[in-house]
Amino acid sequence: MIDALVIEYRETKNELVFNELYRELIDKQRKKFSTIARSIGSNEADVTALYEDILMKCIEKWDGIRPFEHLYKFSMKRARANIYRNQLGRRNKESIVDPQDVGADKTAGATTEEAYIETETMRNFKGMIDDEITLKVVEAFLQTDKPSYAEISRVTGVNRWSVTRILKRLDTTKNRELLLA
Repeated sequence: MIDALVIEYRETKNELVFNELYRELIDKQRKKFSTIARSIGSNEADVTALYEDILMKCIEKWDGIRPFEHLYKFSMKRARANIYRNQLGRRNKESIVDPQDVGADKTAGATTEEAYIETETMRNFKGMIDDEITLKVVEAFLQTDKPSYAEISRVTGVNRWSVTRILKRLDTTKNRELLLA
């Protein structure tokens, strides 16, 4: 049915046909828009605009061989993922610095950007870390220029094998550049 509506709309550009397509593809999903908006960090108006834009692009691109609905749903999934990825990247790069974090005792003498990176990294880890020993190991790892299990064990007083297990569990040794970026 949807394929026939798309073909008819492409041939005639009739508004009634487009309205029927709109009802079938967008209005039926309108209940989900608030949830989708929250998931991509936006509002319902932006989600509606996104769905409308994708509908128009899909009408132009559709080859008529495969079902139109498959193209539309796949395009929507990809567009939502792109929006989420772009906003996530922007959010990571363009953060507001909390004035209380900058200039704290443990970041004294560091530049504002370095202090922010350190406090943001620690805030991320504190959200992931349950116990005090792990937090102590992670802090030592981040403060050491060239960390090794033995060095971190010596600094923290935690058994070397425990340090090894903790860091491998958090996978910090492979992602150090990501942690400090």
